[in-house]
Amino acid sequence: MTDALDVGEALAMFVDFLFQGWNFRKVYFEAAEFNLAQFSSFFDLLEPEAQYRQHIFLSDRWWDLHVKSVWRADWPAVRSRLMPDRRGTVPSRQS
Repeated sequence: MTDALDVGEALAMFVDFLFQGWNFRKVYFEAAEFNLAQFSSFFDLLEPEAQYRQHIFLSDRWWDLHVKSVWRADWPAVRSRLMPDRRGTVPSRQS
């Protein structure tokens, strides 16, 4: 494996930033059906919230919009699956 980050690792770093910088309990992500394969390493590990059927019209067809989420409490386990060889933890931020 190279030192380059894949999409999942880059998104994991973004979620670290969100949970470290703000007191969010949960973060939501949306992906159009035509982008699911590109984000699968990350998106497949999240909890499904909604699927808006035929929500986006692009290139002469309708596509579903998928919504998934991750809770702050669940994030360390999800993160470790995305970046098992990278160091660092997300500090707990309680309100």
